[in-house]
Amino acid sequence: MEAVDKGYSKIQSFFFLILIPILFTVILSLVLMQVAGINVLSHATEIGQRIPGISSLITDESEKEQQIIEERLNKNIDNLNSKLEEKEEAILELEGIIATKDSELTTLNQELKKLKFDLAETKQEQLSQSKTDEEMTKLYEMMTAKKAALIIPNLDDIEAKKILSSIKTDKLAAILEKMTPEDAARITKLLAE
Repeated sequence: MEAVDKGYSKIQSFFFLILIPILFTVILSLVLMQVAGINVLSHATEIGQRIPGISSLITDESEKEQQIIEERLNKNIDNLNSKLEEKEEAILELEGIIATKDSELTTLNQELKKLKFDLAETKQEQLSQSKTDEEMTKLYEMMTAKKAALIIPNLDDIEAKKILSSIKTDKLAAILEKMTPEDAARITKLLAE
């Protein structure tokens, strides 16, 4: 059998002899430069920006990235502004509550002062009344039983009870003895209550 010599077409020859070796060389060079520490991508971008047709594609991508970054930043700014407004509203609300509580506290302090004053006044009146009652008791103890028996039935029941409950028992017995039986019975009931 005879060997048939088949020739390659021009396209096949171009691929095998020119394109494939160039691609292999470029890929091998890129890998070696990456391993050597050279940033091939940034150098390619710089060179691509100088070429008129490719520069528009490269800048468009960087502009798109820049727009995306700006949109994210604007969203973050909007979120932060809305949170800031919410915080400011909360602060204003709390300041209003504080003002209300301050006014309530002032009112309560004034009420407390008034109550303390009223309490002191009441204590003073009670002390004065106590002294008056003691003086009245001493006065009736110094009187004769006959004169006290004539005066006490004419007093109102509360006063009579106050005076007679403070008088010594023997003096009280003498006064009740000098009273009419009706008055003595009424006074005895008062003292028993």
